[in-house]
Amino acid sequence: MSSNIVILKKYSYFSSSIVPETEFILIVQLNHPPTTSIEGIKTIMRTTIAFLVFFSFIIAGCGKSQEQIEMEKQITQLKEEIASKDKFVEEVTSTINDIHNKLESTWAMQKNIVQKTPTVENGKMLSQADIKTQIMDRISNISSIITENRKKIANLQRKLAEQKTQYTGLSLLVDDLKKSLEEREKTIDSMRTQVQNLEGDIASKIKTITVRDETIENQTKQMNKVYYVAGKKSELEEKKIVSSEGGILWGLLGTTTVLTNTYNDGEFTSLDKTKDMLIEVIGTIKEIVPVRDTASYTKEEKPDKRTLLTITKPEIFWRDSHLVIVTE
Repeated sequence: MSSNIVILKKYSYFSSSIVPETEFILIVQLNHPPTTSIEGIKTIMRTTIAFLVFFSFIIAGCGKSQEQIEMEKQITQLKEEIASKDKFVEEVTSTINDIHNKLESTWAMQKNIVQKTPTVENGKMLSQADIKTQIMDRISNISSIITENRKKIANLQRKLAEQKTQYTGLSLLVDDLKKSLEEREKTIDSMRTQVQNLEGDIASKIKTITVRDETIENQTKQMNKVYYVAGKKSELEEKKIVSSEGGILWGLLGTTTVLTNTYNDGEFTSLDKTKDMLIEVIGTIKEIVPVRDTASYTKEEKPDKRTLLTITKPEIFWRDSHLVIVTE
C-alpha cells in the first residue's frame, strides 16, 4: 500500500476572537493501491473534492477570498477531469468490445471458408482457377478485418501510453486482443499456404465428381433406352427381325409373329421411355410385337396414311424394351 499526501495551500486570516490569528493546514492522506483502474482514480478525486468543498465552507465565513476562488476552480477542474477520464474509459472499452466481436466473427469465416465455397455456379461447374479465386477473395476479406483491427489496437496502445494515469487493466485487455489478432494472422497465413496445396486436391475432386455424374447420367440413359422399328411384315422377316411360329396347314392359319433371336439393334430406332411418348409410322398398324397391353397406348389413323401411336402408360408399355410395329 502506498500513500499519496495532498497538501493544499496554507490559509490564514485575522479574527476578532481572542486568538488573533488562526491557521488552517489541510492535509489529505489517501491510502490506496496504485491507480490501475478508473474506479480508483474516481475514488481519489471524489475524496479530494469532498475535502475541498468542506474546507471552502470553513473559510466561507470570512467572505470569498482569492484563495477560495482558486479552490473552487480546483474543484471544477477535478470534476472535469473525472468526466474526461470517464469518457476516455468508455471510448476505450467500446473499441475493445468492437475489436473482440470482429475477431470472433473471423473464426466462423475461417471455419467455413473452404467448405462453403461452391463448385457449381448458375448450373455450370466452376473451373479450378475460379474456385481458388473465390477462396482467396474470402481470405483477403478476413485479412482486411484483421488489418483494420491491428490499426485500432495500435491506436489504443498509443492513447493509453499518452495518459498520465496508468490504466493497467485496460492495457492488459488490449495486450490480450493483440495476441488474439496475431493468432488470427498466423491462421490466415497458414490457410493461404493450404489453398495453394489444395489446388491439386480440388482439381482431383472436381474430376471425380464429373466422372461420377457422367457415369450416373450414362447409366440412367441406358436404363431408359428402348427401341422400335416399323415396316411391312415381309420386310421385317427379310431383315430377320421377326418370324412366324405355330399355325396349321403349313403355317397358313393361326401363326404368331415373334421377335427372332438374331435381330440387329442397328435396324431399330432408340427412344427415351421417360420422354418419348409418340411414335409416328407410315401406313396402318396391323400388329404390335411383342403384344402390349391395349390400356397402355392408343392408335390414331390420319387421312394421309399415317398412324400415331401414343404411349399413355410407359411403365407398362415398355416392359419389353424392343417394339416391332407391323404395318400394311
